[in-house]
Amino acid sequence: MKKQWLWLSFLLIPFLLFIYSFIIAVAGKSVKVFFDVPLYAILNIVIAILFAYYLSQRNTDRRKKITLLENVIDKLIHVLDIECLCNICDESDIEHIRIAQRSAQNKIALLKDFEKDFKIEKEVTYIKQKFDSYWEIVSNHLNDVNHLKNSKKELVSSITAVIDKLEYLVIRINI
Repeated sequence: MKKQWLWLSFLLIPFLLFIYSFIIAVAGKSVKVFFDVPLYAILNIVIAILFAYYLSQRNTDRRKKITLLENVIDKLIHVLDIECLCNICDESDIEHIRIAQRSAQNKIALLKDFEKDFKIEKEVTYIKQKFDSYWEIVSNHLNDVNHLKNSKKELVSSITAVIDKLEYLVIRINI
């Protein structure tokens, strides 16, 4: 609805100004002067309108990319913020960890797609390294639940570092 009002105002305002100017010109009997506009004046107006449209669309495209990136980051935080990722009690937690690991790796790969547009290469590399260190600890001891219970501090440290960096990214891309 908002977009329709925007387009309507883009069309309606110039049309009303044209009608008003035409009425003023007819009333002053200067219709010939009204239509006697130099080509450079028309070109200036057209170029200004196209330039304004380009700038507004470019900002809209960037806003859409920011929204998509924020959604990916939010989903990744949601995946990593599961209690069983750090507090492993039994074999069922390991199954949940495997599913979350695949999901997190896919979302980190999506972050890599955005890294050049937003210049976040260092942050994405850091996130990947910290998550890989988490996964290395877990994958080396998948069959040893007791070792994973005892490694809670390292697991929490890695996951917390990733979540903190993701929250920092949300702030950074919006500045």
